[in-house]
Amino acid sequence: IVAIPICLSMWRMKKSTKTTITLLITLPLWVNLVARARSINLIFQDLTFISPSDKVVIALMMIYLPFMVIAINSQLDKIKFSLIESAVDLGASKIKVFYSVIIPLILPGILSGINLVLLPSATSIVVPKIIDSKSQTIGNTIDDLATPDNMMFAAAIAIILMIIMLSSI
Repeated sequence: IVAIPICLSMWRMKKSTKTTITLLITLPLWVNLVARARSINLIFQDLTFISPSDKVVIALMMIYLPFMVIAINSQLDKIKFSLIESAVDLGASKIKVFYSVIIPLILPGILSGINLVLLPSATSIVVPKIIDSKSQTIGNTIDDLATPDNMMFAAAIAIILMIIMLSSI
């Protein structure tokens, strides 16, 4: 939801500007995940009006957003703007063009972005522990269950996750 407006705003920019913005979006990927999570935690420390679980969701979104932007941008680059102009010339409103032309054309990028982002964010152990030690993700649940007594149950959850991701691919 956040990546689509970013990508659409970058779509019609000059190539040099688009390259610069893409570099700025992907620049945080060059920094260690723990360092990114700790810096986001420092930003969130004084924001008491945001619940701890919302802070974890926002942090995960900020950390994995570049992957979704890259996936959607790769699809948007393939679209010729003349398709949009043609739809407008035929009387389609901007909303109709967005839902009937743009979304179907970038759907492969959205789906590949979901595959790139869903499993790492759902199974993240480090980010929820740094932002809010009480928040539970699937990764934290598996980590908590990975004791000698519950190893089989933790493995079963991990295999179910793997099957879900393989089926989506």
